[in-house]
Amino acid sequence: MISNWNNFLESVKIKGLRKARKKEEKFDDIHIELKEGGRNLKEVMTKVAEALNIKGTLKSHKAGSFGLTFLWGNKTLKMTTSKSEAQMISEIIQKQVNLGIKSIIKYDEVFKLKLKNFDGDKDHEGYYIILMDQVRPLELNECRDVDKFYQKYLEDKFSFKDTEKDFQRKKREILKQIKLTQFSDFDNYIDDMINIIKDYQKLGLDNTDIHSGNLGIDDDGHLVSFDPMGVSKKSKDIKLKKLKI
Repeated sequence: MISNWNNFLESVKIKGLRKARKKEEKFDDIHIELKEGGRNLKEVMTKVAEALNIKGTLKSHKAGSFGLTFLWGNKTLKMTTSKSEAQMISEIIQKQVNLGIKSIIKYDEVFKLKLKNFDGDKDHEGYYIILMDQVRPLELNECRDVDKFYQKYLEDKFSFKDTEKDFQRKKREILKQIKLTQFSDFDNYIDDMINIIKDYQKLGLDNTDIHSGNLGIDDDGHLVSFDPMGVSKKSKDIKLKKLKI
């Protein structure tokens, strides 16, 4: 058994963790929290990878207000401290296939992390693990113009209460505004944004955290949403699967 575990440790590598801790504040925050509680971030993520049958290299990526991410092939592995995000994603997973959700990133798994021998803060809601598809975030240099287009024309434009008539009226207004601008090549992103809002409407969820940092471009060149925040009546009652390590 010990031999098998050692072999697995050799098959999983965590790349760039030290650099990420220096560059991304949340990486260091969670590393310190775990260390103070008697665990180690690298060890924890290695065991998470084992539990999810992930082999190869986890590349330390970016961090936000509540979590941090690792890249693995065409997947993103995220650790977050947000219970509401985990609950919302659990609800999305349950519905995404049957409802034909395409404008929200595809989520595979979400778990409540149960850490053995961890003496953490009693008031801390804990850690949650999310495995999802990977997209190019808008803050990449190649997406900079798209990001500007979103911030200038789409941000705060659409509402989860919008009807089809509202969507089309607002679309006409935006098209009229961009007709003579440098952003006219991006007019298809208006439809993408409408489809994102419609997908959340199908799910019965109000994502209160749609912004340029939580939007990406998929392999087909369309805007997609990820990292939702907010709570629905149903997601409050969702009991998350537990991942014990």
